[in-house]
Amino acid sequence: MEFETKVRNKVMRKVYALYIFRTLMKPRVRFIGLAVFAFIITASVSLKDIFANTLSAASSFERFFNYAADALVTTEVGVQVALLFLAVLAILALRDVCVFCITASVSLVRKEAHR
Repeated sequence: MEFETKVRNKVMRKVYALYIFRTLMKPRVRFIGLAVFAFIITASVSLKDIFANTLSAASSFERFFNYAADALVTTEVGVQVALLFLAVLAILALRDVCVFCITASVSLVRKEAHR
């Protein structure tokens, strides 16, 4: 009886984890997360100073790369984590937009073919 309960609990944990993963993978949730992490970053750093420093470092690619790497390494851990999540969510959101555009264009081509 105890073994069955342990197995059932283990299976249910996996089911809940899968449910949460699928919920987080919905485009609406990703876009909300993108907005939340963008807000966190804008509230945590001075965008005016970042743009000014970026423009001054943009004279060459090597200088810009060194500036960006140094800025990323020396920033606070919370901002680094928020930037990581923002980058991942931005890539996933871009993928969602591309998939939507491709799906819409294929749908239009099919409608034209049936006329």
